[in-house]
Amino acid sequence: MSKRLKKKSMALAVAVTVCALAMGLLLASMQTRLSQEEYALEFDRVAAELPDLVKMARSETEDNTQTFDDLYRTRAASIAFMAANDAGYEATDVKMAELKDLLKVDNVLVARRDGSIIAKAADTKADFSRARFNQLRQCFETGRPSDPVEVDLPDQDWLMRYYAAKIDDDTMVIVEQNPQELHALVKDTGSTESMLKNISLGSHGFVLAVSAKTHLITYHPDQNMIGTDALDNGIDIDNLEDGKTFFTSVKNTSLYCRVKLVDDTYYVLAIPESDTATARNITVGVILFAFISIVAAVALYDLFVLADDEHNDHGDHEYVKIGRNLRFNPAVGRRATALSIAGLVLLLAVTFYMQTLFALSSQATVNRERVEQIDQTLKNNAMREDELTRQYSEHYATTCHIIAYIVEHNPELATRANLHSLAETLGVESIYLYDGDGNMTSSSTSQRSYSLSTKYGDSSYEFRSLLAGKDEYIQPLSINRTTGETYQYIGVALYDQDGIADGIAQIAVRPMRLEEMLKSTKIDAVLDGIKAGAGGFAFAIEKKEGTVAYHPNNLLMGKKASEIGLADEHLADGFSDFIYIDNQKLYASCLETGDYYVYVAAPEDSFMHQRVPLTIATGIIAAICFVLIYPLLTLDTIRGEEKRSKREDDFTARRYNITVTTSDGRIKHSESAIGRWLNISFKWEDKPPSKNSAQSSDGLPASEYLSSFWPSCLKTRCLARVRYSPTSWVMTGSTASTYSRSPLQSCTPVWLSQCAQSCRRFFVCCPMCLERAARRYVDFSRA
Repeated sequence: MSKRLKKKSMALAVAVTVCALAMGLLLASMQTRLSQEEYALEFDRVAAELPDLVKMARSETEDNTQTFDDLYRTRAASIAFMAANDAGYEATDVKMAELKDLLKVDNVLVARRDGSIIAKAADTKADFSRARFNQLRQCFETGRPSDPVEVDLPDQDWLMRYYAAKIDDDTMVIVEQNPQELHALVKDTGSTESMLKNISLGSHGFVLAVSAKTHLITYHPDQNMIGTDALDNGIDIDNLEDGKTFFTSVKNTSLYCRVKLVDDTYYVLAIPESDTATARNITVGVILFAFISIVAAVALYDLFVLADDEHNDHGDHEYVKIGRNLRFNPAVGRRATALSIAGLVLLLAVTFYMQTLFALSSQATVNRERVEQIDQTLKNNAMREDELTRQYSEHYATTCHIIAYIVEHNPELATRANLHSLAETLGVESIYLYDGDGNMTSSSTSQRSYSLSTKYGDSSYEFRSLLAGKDEYIQPLSINRTTGETYQYIGVALYDQDGIADGIAQIAVRPMRLEEMLKSTKIDAVLDGIKAGAGGFAFAIEKKEGTVAYHPNNLLMGKKASEIGLADEHLADGFSDFIYIDNQKLYASCLETGDYYVYVAAPEDSFMHQRVPLTIATGIIAAICFVLIYPLLTLDTIRGEEKRSKREDDFTARRYNITVTTSDGRIKHSESAIGRWLNISFKWEDKPPSKNSAQSSDGLPASEYLSSFWPSCLKTRCLARVRYSPTSWVMTGSTASTYSRSPLQSCTPVWLSQCAQSCRRFFVCCPMCLERAARRYVDFSRA
């Protein structure tokens, strides 16, 4: 390889490297920017939902707290009712212990207005004379159970909630209860954690909460972060501004964040940069590899063409001169253009394909995250539904036992008026009393007669088991056929003095709060808030009936799966592919649960729209790189070649053309005899390279060749064998040697002649000598 090609190769290598670096940086930048645009849409969606979520969580907390407090206020009120109606009440420790077990509370106490304790079921840490318990004394003024007082002193291992009800003007009954059940319920349904833990951002994004007053982290997926200072964890105070978008690092994790201020809390929406880093790097790497391969292939191929041209010594007639110092190689230009265009098309195809894979991979990851989230939510809801039903059933069963206790200790209270008052006190819908035959004897309603069914399978038949030795029966929730309202019936056995069941106390409750809480665990409530990117949603197919159990489009509810476009192969756990529903192409992932096929789906255009702009941008960058590399492939300087070319042209002109002045003074230009002999006799241009070589048989000095053979070579027969070879040269000065065809560098062209008939020798001389000899021959001819 010549020095010129080596320099060009180095320049091309540098250009390809620079273009590859520029392409990689620009692709990574564009991919990151497009990802951030997607995240911005996610941020907008979640930020718009946050105020309603906060409001809903607070409402949920208030409702749960109210329900819990009402439940234990009625416990205190029931003891006050016993005291007022002589139904087994005594202000003794033994009676308080009995009532504690009956009411299923932690402690029952009777205290005076000043806080002194009269009777108690167990010891207490509370000093009711202190001001913190003044709220309990409100029951004396209002006549109703007091608002609760909670004491939470972790250092004293003291967590209790207190409720009071008036017995008389100077005495009150106090119920002491640990509120752990309430706190667990609030944590599960109405806390900041319960609100934020189900918010989905990207694949692994989350929302953390920071107090606007103290800048302490009030919620973070990592429990160890809760209660720590946000500023110490890498969040700049200047970034805590509503609507601010910024990058930060928390616990060595780079996060892309947006801030939403709601009331006195900053909600920081955070998406780890690693969410798209892996997929982005793979995508950029493949596109960059394709680009480097294509550019390198174009450059190497054209270098091989240039090297071949140089080796075969194609003349300057193949170049087009541009300006004074540049020349353009059309052959290389045509090849470079064709390869560049083909490479650009291939690169566009690879880019489009990789962007499609990147989009599908990202959406599949999002779908999988949502499906796993739904699966976990449904499992948690199933456990929560069972737990809520159990808790409420136990509470209402306890209420029914209280009613039975009161009636047993004072049968005179078994009247409609007293039962109605007791129902209001205990917060139940109605009370029914039955005798030993299952016939109703009294109720708090206007209903006068009713008998329990004796037919197995009827809803009331199971209550007869209470007359056969069962202590209580809790009927599942049922819907009243007349009103359409949900009711629950609970019964306990009534015993005579001998402990033999001789009747039934039954209550009817309308567990509206339980009903509302259970609604939040149903499939429609779970799927309603699920989003999968821009325009994504979730829907469910009921396995048993094969119908749509939930879909954001209410018009599709209840339809068969086949009617909305789902085939049998789509109804499978783990399915992930494109489907058509309601004439819309969706990328969906399926989860099979006990009762449903749950799908998370996103419209194709919601995650595929970035392919075209990125492909176009990649094509533009690649085209610019090809344009920059193209001149290095096709252009060359002619400074080094110009002198040689000029010498050759001058010599050729002198060799082939002569000027003759006639006797009348006219000047004529004609081709010399040597030129005619060279071109006509042998046509050296048509001979193969193997024939275009010169050999010295004995290595004689050039001067001896000239003196020995020059006269004979002036003869026509010998001059016909003289040829000019611009690709051979004399390397050793005056000694002729064997040379093969090689690229012309800085050597002087030589003449080779052969006198095959006289001496079978070669001779070598310089062009100037041959020119002088030719002129002498012309002069001799004229003479």
